[in-house]
Amino acid sequence: MDKKSFSRKKKIGLLLTAGVLILLVAGYSIGKQYFSRENQLERATASFVKGDAQTAVNYLTTDDTKLSLSDEAVAPLLKMYRKTPATVAAMKQSAQKQVDPDRSVNDFAFVRSGQRLLIFPAYRFKFKAVYPTLTTNLSSTKVMIDGGRSGSAGGSGKMKAQKVGPLVPGRYTITTMATAGGKKVKSVSIHDLTYSNADLDLTFKVVSFTAAGYPGSEVLINGERMGEIGKNGTLAIKEYPLTEKTAKMTQVFSANGKKLTSRTVDISDADGKRVKVGYPGVISHDDAADLLRRAFENVREMARFETVLPGQQEMTNLFFEGGNKNKDYKQLYLTMSDYRKSKDIASWECRARLKHVYPLEEGQASVEFEVFWIFENGSSSDNRYHVQTFQYEGQIDRDPDAKGNDSRYVIKGFASTKKLADRHTANGLDF
Repeated sequence: MDKKSFSRKKKIGLLLTAGVLILLVAGYSIGKQYFSRENQLERATASFVKGDAQTAVNYLTTDDTKLSLSDEAVAPLLKMYRKTPATVAAMKQSAQKQVDPDRSVNDFAFVRSGQRLLIFPAYRFKFKAVYPTLTTNLSSTKVMIDGGRSGSAGGSGKMKAQKVGPLVPGRYTITTMATAGGKKVKSVSIHDLTYSNADLDLTFKVVSFTAAGYPGSEVLINGERMGEIGKNGTLAIKEYPLTEKTAKMTQVFSANGKKLTSRTVDISDADGKRVKVGYPGVISHDDAADLLRRAFENVREMARFETVLPGQQEMTNLFFEGGNKNKDYKQLYLTMSDYRKSKDIASWECRARLKHVYPLEEGQASVEFEVFWIFENGSSSDNRYHVQTFQYEGQIDRDPDAKGNDSRYVIKGFASTKKLADRHTANGLDF
């Protein structure tokens, strides 16, 4: 090879080298500009506002080794930012004013983290992972955060401030499911999980109470059958979930081939209580007990003396349908008058005690009650009192003479069905 040829190749080589160096310098200059902190900050915040997870994940980092960042994992953060673009603007402004652009102790500081193209410094928003705490009240509870997908969390059972995670801060869909009172219940809510707002109270409001009513009555809550009132007059309702605005209980009692539906009672605040219902036009248990007690006491006061005091008859008439024309009242008065006339009875009393009241139809109820007859023979013996207890059945109706909103009730009739006890005692109050 002559000197001329060698010189030409050398020149070409130098030119190529120079060209490569120029390209490298130009490329580095362009790359330095493209990957400047300012431009990376611009692209990062723009991806947050747009909800571009594929870009955004490259501008996020965390020291939490348990948290794996992916497009799906950062999606909740972008959901939150798209709803609050002012937050992103404030982050951008804070990053521009950052005293040390490479590191900061603040959450979501824009700091140097790794490299891009192995040459240029990479900048990312550095954050701390969020560990939400879950609180539930039912052992059957299942919680899914953001649908249980990859990068999310959840829990199950009865929990008290149980920590789960880690998660990227953001807007999550929380799905809570459980079985309460034999019903499957579900709640779906949206929460922004951040460092100051990560405690989730996922308890279902439930009520446990005692439904009181007539044995055999069907108990319904919001139209759903719960069971029947037992022989003891109650039905225990346990952990009924309150998933609607109101929870109304009704009871349906069957009598004479008819079904009677009670008035509704709100059980939203009934937890731990005993809840009774009333039937339209049917006397309540307490009112029936008071009516029977006062009726028997008034007849006794009339029968104690041969002369009826002024006003006594009119008062007693108020307790019986038809007043003093009622046949059962007449028989009761005659019976008590005979006790007054008896030479073997020094004194006597009677006490009526209600056992049950059952609706027959609107405005009518059957009653079962006991009457304690206490007779004193006048002696000073240890068995000076003779106590007899009888079971009675009767009917109490809304007064047919009542008008308008008057809800006065009267005894339509009654009869003794059997003797329950017959004994002698030294204590006249022992009954």
